[in-house]
This record gives sequence, C-alpha cells and structure tokens, in this order.
Amino acid sequence: MNQAPRTLRYAEVVHVIKPFRLIDAESYEHVYWRRDGVALAPGYYVVSWPRRTRDHRFNENAAFRGPFRERAQARAQLEQLSA
Repeated sequence: MNQAPRTLRYAEVVHVIKPFRLIDAESYEHVYWRRDGVALAPGYYVVSWPRRTRDHRFNENAAFRGPFRERAQARAQLEQLSA
C-alpha cells in the first residue's frame, strides 16, 4: 500500500539562554514571546511552526518542545519528529 509523503513543517533546535532570549540554529540571538507571557526555562528546545507559516518568528505561532539539558537530546527529538 502506497502512502503519500508526509508534509513536514519547519522545525529547528534552539537554545534558551535567559527569559525571552534564545539562540537559533544559525547562532543568532532572538527575542521570543508566548501567548501566555510565561518565560521558558533555560535549555535546548525543538521549535516548530504550522505547515503554512511562512515567517518563522519565535512568537505565538511557534511550538516549543523541551527543555532538554543537552543539544544532542533536542536533536534526537527533532529527528523523531522528522521521521
């Protein structure tokens, strides 16, 4: 039985360094915000956006999974999401 390929949404590993500040996959520092206004705990996260999102800003459209203590743990989670 053939299945259509899954359409992947964009995702990357980021490092939350302090409240409302993170380092993205390309080593740029960004401000992030969340709908609930609560800061994320420091650590590594897998962040993803809905499939049709063109602008990958770290805002209320971003879904953060984590925190992970090690970047390798976050990368493993990212690979699972992509499989």
